[in-house]
Amino acid sequence: MLNSSNQIQHVPPNSDEIEVSLFGPGIGECCVIHLGDNEWLIIDSCLDPSTKNPTPLLYLQNLDVDPMYAVKLFVVSHWHSDHIKGASEVAGTCESSYICFSEALLKYEFLALVDVYSGLDQTVLTDRETCGTKEIASIIKTIKERCEQKNADLIYNLLSADKRIFQRQYSNHSVEVWALSPSSESVMNCLAEIGDCKRIAAESPVRRVIPVPTQNHNAAVLLIKVNGESKILLGSDLEETGNPRTGWSAIVQSQNRPQGKSQIFKIPHHGSADAHSHDVWEKMLDSNPIGILTSKVGGRAIPRNSDIKRLKEYTSNLYCTAPPLTKKHKYDPAVEKTIKGVMKNRKPLYGEMGHIQIRFNGNSGAAIGLIAPAKAL
Repeated sequence: MLNSSNQIQHVPPNSDEIEVSLFGPGIGECCVIHLGDNEWLIIDSCLDPSTKNPTPLLYLQNLDVDPMYAVKLFVVSHWHSDHIKGASEVAGTCESSYICFSEALLKYEFLALVDVYSGLDQTVLTDRETCGTKEIASIIKTIKERCEQKNADLIYNLLSADKRIFQRQYSNHSVEVWALSPSSESVMNCLAEIGDCKRIAAESPVRRVIPVPTQNHNAAVLLIKVNGESKILLGSDLEETGNPRTGWSAIVQSQNRPQGKSQIFKIPHHGSADAHSHDVWEKMLDSNPIGILTSKVGGRAIPRNSDIKRLKEYTSNLYCTAPPLTKKHKYDPAVEKTIKGVMKNRKPLYGEMGHIQIRFNGNSGAAIGLIAPAKAL
């Protein structure tokens, strides 16, 4: 049952309430989830456009929740720039959390690449170029420092297909968090791509920036079970490949993942067609689930109208943190003339931050709140 009041709750959820808060586009996107008894999960990070501070930390602080103690899991789903800005600050602040990321990011090949490319002292590169490099290098530094102080098993967890990464019995309910990706073949493909990056580094030692993966096959999809039942499917940016060993096909066909159908779906990759899988909707989701997504700012504007039309064939409960920015902002004619004189093309760096908040427990339907520009589609 759905209770869409469109009113965001600005107080912490009850101990027995599950909350899913999705933020974007802002300077990227992120997801903040209350698991129970004031324990939280953060997935990725983005920056608030007005303060340039990490959105997940700001949100929890505004709820009078101390992220240092309350956050138990921090997941870096992949290292595209719209998912990782501010991630190192989140990792450093949330001292009681496991830091979780793809197993490919702790392989020798990747660590060697970070060491070559880290660029922490460079000033000649743009913020967009150095973002992923600096964030990942800083997170790995945080992990190493904590491992020197504590048992490494309590510091980080590597994500791979069909792996339970968290389990807790709360006062009134139980929660499990599962990673459904990346698959073994996706990890191998990622490492092969890293090998190409190392070759580029050798050929161009001046430009020390980690090239991000060309495709999102290594993104980490999460499943949250409540009281033993699948409830929330978080699609990250995972794309569909048509290969039964990678992408969504590998997840759908896995016999080792938790079975059952989820009621809430964080739709992958801004609802774009390259991340769509009919089988996911048919085999892993309730009929007419709650679908939430973020729009993409800059470059290819997604979701497109055709994407929204396709998604609405699967659910009437569809929400987006902001409508896609398909038009460029128009300035005063004199300013427009000056801009055109110095650049051929321009694209927005970020948009206004929208917020979708879903709360539910075992005794009530889901209540959905929205902060503009978030809207029902």
